[in-house]
Amino acid sequence: MYSAADQCYHLLLDDVSATRVEATDRPPTVEYALALADGLAAMHARWWGADRLAAAGQPIHDAGQVQHFVDIAAPGVPHVLERCTTELAGHWPGMIRQVIARHPGAMIERTRNADGFTIIHGDPGCTNILVPRAGSRPLYLIDRQPFNWSLTTWLGIYDLVYATVLDWPVADRRRLEKPLLRRYHDQLLAHGVDGYSWDQLWTDYRLMIPMGCTSPSSTAAAVCTPICSSSGCPTCGARSPLATTWTALHSGEGILFQPEPPPFGARAPTEGSAAATCRH
Repeated sequence: MYSAADQCYHLLLDDVSATRVEATDRPPTVEYALALADGLAAMHARWWGADRLAAAGQPIHDAGQVQHFVDIAAPGVPHVLERCTTELAGHWPGMIRQVIARHPGAMIERTRNADGFTIIHGDPGCTNILVPRAGSRPLYLIDRQPFNWSLTTWLGIYDLVYATVLDWPVADRRRLEKPLLRRYHDQLLAHGVDGYSWDQLWTDYRLMIPMGCTSPSSTAAAVCTPICSSSGCPTCGARSPLATTWTALHSGEGILFQPEPPPFGARAPTEGSAAATCRH
């Protein structure tokens, strides 16, 4: 229910508390990962590609909208860096600024090829996924983000990045991401998606990882979450999106661009880190 006067909305749902809980209460498992892949693939396949998006009146966002999305988050970056002063190695502040400045260009370049774009959820974090108290199916995805500043038509794989890289413990994500992504790809094909290769999906997955630090929700998390600690907030238990995102980038899992070399005297990235492996 949306109120134009108050510029806010309320989500009205049936009371399913007897049978379902938020995914925050469910540690990631193979069964849960496969159920998540199945649900997102079914949703994404329905609006996959430029023709279906055009028919729905939801074209792929242009460069201005992509940059606007990033610009909303950019003012939060200095606050994030300030919170992380004692935790970040010397090369990271400059690297983070490079991501904010240069990753939007890679995102915009990707929009030149419509394959992979669909109507996305935009915020499939663990608080917006309801799971059965017993078992893993069906999942309920709630609270989609159709705001005028958000990316509502985007690479479908972004929803999987958001659900896993930002929320799951790093060890769980690394253990489950390949089964999750393979199942997602298989289900896209089963739902009639054609021409989207596994290699392209994997490249898009790596391209979307840095959006964990360029999305407004990630920089907003710096307000209440210990941004440099993947162990989570001591009050609410929330894990920092920035912490898990930078862990992924540091291990070379995110694909960005060839970064500038670190300033003289700064600790250089180690072999296998994002800075050593990322490319155009």
